[in-house]
Amino acid sequence: TAASFTCLVLAVVADERRGKQALRDREQRLHLALAAARSFGFEFDPATDLVMRTSECAEILGLAPAEVDHGSARAYIARVLEADRWQFAEALAAIREAQPTAKLAYRFHRSDGRVVHIEETCTGTFDADGRLTRIVGVAMDVTDRRIAEQERENLLARERGARQEAEQAMRLRDEFLGTVS
Repeated sequence: TAASFTCLVLAVVADERRGKQALRDREQRLHLALAAARSFGFEFDPATDLVMRTSECAEILGLAPAEVDHGSARAYIARVLEADRWQFAEALAAIREAQPTAKLAYRFHRSDGRVVHIEETCTGTFDADGRLTRIVGVAMDVTDRRIAEQERENLLARERGARQEAEQAMRLRDEFLGTVS
């Protein structure tokens, strides 16, 4: 009957709306989690050299909106400190069906002159012929952690130096006392 059909259509429309709202809710939770972790997601297409990133990278990397949505991997890598660039080629060469995951740690030069430390983990996907079709991953800003690690190393080095000076002073004192007595 027409009433049954109308109820069915209304039920389908309501179900579709609930599905779309659930998808929006999941996406919002993902963005909140990424922002809280100072992270961003990305997807790289090796055939086109295009990278799509989540919006969180704009703040972390200081990228323009156009670079967030459809940036070039080559342009991105050009902003990685030269000493760290080798990792990208090595990771791309190492990703295979048997071992699709790669990890990188590099420094990125923002347009405002700051350098941020990034650690990323990515996974490749392959077509039926075993060709790499895309790389999806998460990158995390670990700058604060790296700064804290460096400060810790500096403190430990100063402590070792102070300890050596104290030991030297003790030896000199002992030699002096040995000479006097």
